[in-house]
Amino acid sequence: MLKTRLLCGAALIGILALACVVAAQQPRARRPEFQPRPPVPAPPGTTPTTTTPGTTAGTTTGRGFVPEGIDLVAGVLLDRTAELTADLADITGAVVDPSSGRFILIGKQGESQTKFHPEDLVVALRAVLSGRAPGVSIEDPVVDGMMTVRYLGGTEGTRFGMVMFEADRLLKSLAMGRDNITGRPLRPRVPGFRSELELLQAFGGTRRPGAWHRYWFRPSQVIVSLSPDRGTVQFEKVEMAVLTEYVPPLAPGESEPAAEAFARHLTEYYDEYAKVYPVLAELKQLAKLVALVNWLVEQRIPINARKAFEVALPRVDTPEKTPMGFAEITEKVPEGWMKHQMRGGVDLALRRAALSPDRPRNWFAAVSQDTGELRNAVLNASKGRQKWNVALGGGEYTAVVLAQAPKPILGKQPAKHNSKAAPGPRSKK
Repeated sequence: MLKTRLLCGAALIGILALACVVAAQQPRARRPEFQPRPPVPAPPGTTPTTTTPGTTAGTTTGRGFVPEGIDLVAGVLLDRTAELTADLADITGAVVDPSSGRFILIGKQGESQTKFHPEDLVVALRAVLSGRAPGVSIEDPVVDGMMTVRYLGGTEGTRFGMVMFEADRLLKSLAMGRDNITGRPLRPRVPGFRSELELLQAFGGTRRPGAWHRYWFRPSQVIVSLSPDRGTVQFEKVEMAVLTEYVPPLAPGESEPAAEAFARHLTEYYDEYAKVYPVLAELKQLAKLVALVNWLVEQRIPINARKAFEVALPRVDTPEKTPMGFAEITEKVPEGWMKHQMRGGVDLALRRAALSPDRPRNWFAAVSQDTGELRNAVLNASKGRQKWNVALGGGEYTAVVLAQAPKPILGKQPAKHNSKAAPGPRSKK
């Protein structure tokens, strides 16, 4: 976001950034200019832990724990899981087989910018079950030129949190046109890119001097189809967006023109930006994992939630502070000279109903016979294997068994999970 300050000492004006969700991967050779900080393992001898949301781990009240549900922890954290999922080009859905208790991940075959990281699914599960959407915010207070980083949904100290931090930092850096850590200019090869600072100059400055505004990433649409028995989910569309508004909101729908143009371009060309900066592809992948967990909880599929909260995940040193940045412009105003500096944010919460203008519905699901056919094709081709290929409708899919319940879950009546952060659409009874 942008923070505006009168150099003559008259007043402060600016853009306040709120944020929320998803992190970064190790640097890649094809990622020019913007270089995210790689995850830093905890010092030797440190017990790997993550923030435990909610009440004391191990209790069975208040969380809807199912003693014999699908053990996602035991499945997804096996050493062989990374090998089994290495060639999944994209996560396209999942199947729960009630006759065997298997949780099966489905993906397209081929190369991809992103990889499935099993621990991310556990982090998403913890957040949704505890009623808190994953997120990250780079915000006040600012001390000695360093902004504060706040992690939401129990994501501090996790790879999930690191990805969200880097996506948030990238948004801020793109708006400034300069990496806030290295100070190097950012000029992504995306048609029509202009930083917010450049757009401010093109628009002749701010519309409302003295007003604050914010902008943030969020899933604009997550559309899934369900099999008739609702035991299979398939992604139809997942779109990310950048939004902006004045803080506090002024007239309904009103926003700073330069900020609106910047946000609209990143929204329209999000996938093009993701080709230059793979952390944005990873952010989208994390939104899918939140959606998968959202589906599991919404459909009351039995999950061994106790283990999800008790397991120690690999700890990542997520930053608590980050530099404000280096890029700035000044413009002449009646009161003197005005300086602009940048901040940014992300929000990955999924909602089945609009809560406010800045928190609209973005989670949609409907029953589809095509998804039912995909379910049948996946289960019929499994033959007891952990990984197999499925051909359906001209498409090639790979299915991988990630986890299994200790007993068949057919006919079980699981307790209702406590899900407040990412509710899905109501199921027909």
